[in-house]
Amino acid sequence: MPRIANPNVLVGFDTADDAGVYRLSADLALVQTIDFFTPIVDDPFTFGAIADPQGHTPYYLRVIGTGAWLGTIMLFNVWGIIWPNQKKILGIVVATDEQKAAARKSAGMASRVNFLLSIPMIMCMAGATHGLPFIGR
Repeated sequence: MPRIANPNVLVGFDTADDAGVYRLSADLALVQTIDFFTPIVDDPFTFGAIADPQGHTPYYLRVIGTGAWLGTIMLFNVWGIIWPNQKKILGIVVATDEQKAAARKSAGMASRVNFLLSIPMIMCMAGATHGLPFIGR
């Protein structure tokens, strides 16, 4: 990209600085900078504790892990129990009336389990970063 010379640019690409200075008038200039300072420590564990103070705590892992397991159980319920039985109920898969009755019962129970697990799953997913009222830190 060609550089365009502008007499109002006081600090630009040529100085390899982390800021840019643009003259707006004879006695006024605009300074623009974007700085990101990483923690200045030698120990990787300390660096992680400073950079991500909440992400690796036992509380966070316990709560987010519980939510993930609840979601995994719900996933297996949908694809392993509910959907195969729904296919029988809807007539996508050929089934006798007895098989359809059993499929209704199985799909209904798995759906109820998913409903009951959805509330604690959402609480765990949100509570991992915002805190849960019943699990101490």
